[in-house]
Amino acid sequence: MTIGQHLGRPLTGHTRRLTALATATVDGRALAVTGSWDKTVRLWDLATGHADWVTSVTTTTLNGHPIAVTVGRDGTIRTWSLPDGRQYAEPLPCPAGPVRGLATAVLGTSTHLITTSGTETVSVRDLATGSELVPPLRCPVPVQAALAAPDGGLVVCFGPEIAMLSAVDGQASGLRAKASYDLSARDADRPGP
Repeated sequence: MTIGQHLGRPLTGHTRRLTALATATVDGRALAVTGSWDKTVRLWDLATGHADWVTSVTTTTLNGHPIAVTVGRDGTIRTWSLPDGRQYAEPLPCPAGPVRGLATAVLGTSTHLITTSGTETVSVRDLATGSELVPPLRCPVPVQAALAAPDGGLVVCFGPEIAMLSAVDGQASGLRAKASYDLSARDADRPGP
């Protein structure tokens, strides 16, 4: 054992002084359990996570399994099983540019991942496969957030505007446009199982 050398970045989360620490290996996973003056106990998986800041998180279901989806400045999108905290699938690469926001939509049998970046683009991918469902959608200024509307439309905010996106030519359909990018129509185009 080497003493005095950092093996990784510090784990953060407690808001007060740590007062207790234990480690264990469970099903091959190295875990740490910490207790604190903040009256919480935290369980840490010492081997998984992002290599840089986590910039966005959302929750959804994938193949009927509840998951969290995270994106980090390390250029990866990761999925985590909510029941047990383990990484659910292999990381996906981020689309070009820093990802600022994540949203998901479960439509039919597939889960769509919507990412926004510091650029003028919104990407829509199949979360299970990572494949791009349409070419990146372009907006006139950097996109700050996006979400799937209950009717399957894709709503984005950029600058001071909110718009529905259209898949036609991969362009934003305009300020408060009535046309919508209908995510639910994508499932009809996909082959069945």
